[in-house]
Amino acid sequence: MLFRLIWIVFILVIVVGCYPAHPNLPHCRTQTPENANTQVVSKNTFNIPVDAKYAGCLIRLDQRVLLISHRISDRLDIPGGMAQPTEALACAAHRETFAETGINVEVRDALQQTANGMVIFACVADNVVNPTFFPRTAPSFAQYEASELHLHDPYLLDKDMLRFADDLIPLRDAFVITPSSIPVTQINSVSE
Repeated sequence: MLFRLIWIVFILVIVVGCYPAHPNLPHCRTQTPENANTQVVSKNTFNIPVDAKYAGCLIRLDQRVLLISHRISDRLDIPGGMAQPTEALACAAHRETFAETGINVEVRDALQQTANGMVIFACVADNVVNPTFFPRTAPSFAQYEASELHLHDPYLLDKDMLRFADDLIPLRDAFVITPSSIPVTQINSVSE
């Protein structure tokens, strides 16, 4: 009996120890930190439905959008997911985007809502994204949902390439009004 218990504990230690450690989540960064569900009033503002539970980030790099390759469906998806019970949607978009891509963003205006209920936020990535390194493998801690990170021209995407085909039009509409993140290659060329 004792041998069996020791064996079970040994296997649990091995299995748990083999999973990559998840880094600490960065602090939620939004334009309106006092109430991240209230958007800055601008021409791009989208009124978030009260019952919205899903949020994602549209990250634009010049004329391309960052998408994840969903591990189960192997189709492209907007990084995002479900908000926790007391979490603002903008913070859910921030948290889920970091968890799926490893990229820290500033969440800006809510722009669209997809047919499956995800609110798409305009997000600007920190200056750590180098567009020459795409597609690339998702960070080890993100590989529960995402297998790869991709940059795509949203106007060359086909709805069959997406995890949710109905996301194509809201993705394109949000892309047009999302500010571009500054790729690290442009920062390096300015400093030289």
